[in-house]
Amino acid sequence: MIFDKPRNNEINELLNYLYKLSATGHINEKIIYHVLSYHYLKPIERKKRDSFEFLEGISVDHFFDEWEKEFSSRKNTSAFVDKIAYPHYFQFISQDLLNCREYATLYIPIDYAHLNKGVMLLFDFLDKSNIKHSSFVSDVMSCENVIVRLDKKDDESIKKVIDFVYYNLSGCLNKTNPLVPTIGGIGYSVGDGKNYNYEMSLYLNKYIQMCRERNSKVSAENFKKFLEACYSNNVKFGRSEDFDEHLLETYNIAYSGVEKEKEETKYSNEDKHHLLKEALTATYNKYGYEHAKIALLKATHGNYESITNGSGEVKYRDELKKHVSKDEIVNFMKIELVFSGISVSEDMNEVINNYCKLLFYSQLPTLFDTICRVTLEKYDANQLKDALINYINFRHTDMFTRFSNNNDGINYRDQLKFFNSSDIISVIKQSLINKEIDSTNMSLPVLLDTYIKVLGIEKYRHQ
Repeated sequence: MIFDKPRNNEINELLNYLYKLSATGHINEKIIYHVLSYHYLKPIERKKRDSFEFLEGISVDHFFDEWEKEFSSRKNTSAFVDKIAYPHYFQFISQDLLNCREYATLYIPIDYAHLNKGVMLLFDFLDKSNIKHSSFVSDVMSCENVIVRLDKKDDESIKKVIDFVYYNLSGCLNKTNPLVPTIGGIGYSVGDGKNYNYEMSLYLNKYIQMCRERNSKVSAENFKKFLEACYSNNVKFGRSEDFDEHLLETYNIAYSGVEKEKEETKYSNEDKHHLLKEALTATYNKYGYEHAKIALLKATHGNYESITNGSGEVKYRDELKKHVSKDEIVNFMKIELVFSGISVSEDMNEVINNYCKLLFYSQLPTLFDTICRVTLEKYDANQLKDALINYINFRHTDMFTRFSNNNDGINYRDQLKFFNSSDIISVIKQSLINKEIDSTNMSLPVLLDTYIKVLGIEKYRHQ
């Protein structure tokens, strides 16, 4: 894809403007977002306000009724305002709903004078071309007032939309803010659908604050290094679980005018399953057993957001989104269960439970040993035995200690939420097997006494 010239000089101007604004004390992520959204409009398209915090475009919602009337009976397009979820946007969505993992988002900043006819012209073209998209128009003027989201892999549709706008609306466009790379004046970003300008405003605010505190100059190049450092160290602001690599990818295109060619990782089925296991193990290690199971259940429905991205070179969630489909995840689980001699249920919850037990079972005894050992160290063998019996019979956890004697800050009692009480006997038996003790024919009292005795011996080894 061929982009317009690099925007680093424009980015320098924006950063210096924000830096000067910060000297007045009137700056935060909200104000920066408003600057990115409204500063580059024509003066006549902005409401007259004294404060940057309330800088805003003029209203355009008076066009909404006309758009709804025009598109209400279209074969390929739903046109509406969702007054509960998104009351400030008029949405255009293709009937064949766009369902992709990575979007190419086009920002088409049609100016106010041409907005009404421009919107109808654009979405008439999308409808008649049967292009899959999920799009919306803001109820106020902005530098991103018309947004068209397409599947990033659908190069043909992306090119069709860009060419249409270039040949039919290019004289009707405002400027986008310089953080957005452009193709013929049309803004472009990639990602999972997050608001690029909003996300960038959070990082810009931290960057400007940092430069102000250090009395250092701002520049497009240094901001690039700042984003790279955030990416490398997984520093995040806002609601995202991890740093979104698409922010850096989009900014780099704006900065350089060139889209970096990515080496496409090739995955065999074995590699894909290994990636799934690594991603789930990293999620388990970060959030625990129950979270990992829920994350896996969501992934079987195409939602990967509860899986951690990790902090290493391989970004687990991103790689799964790109290379492993929800159907492949289900198949991998079923194949693993079959190979392990476990019957495959029609109930997906049972499939996930069995798969997670298989995947994490080797780790559960070690965690449970630690929980029991800190209780034994803090109290005595009788208390631990009573705690185990109460948990097995009634799932009561109150007889386990919350915190260890060494004040490590870990709530050990809370860790028990990762277990089902029905699994505890199996976990204890596996723990003893790991210590080369045959627990096959032990009654429950003998099993608990043996387990506590072994933990007691290990306690003195640890001391």
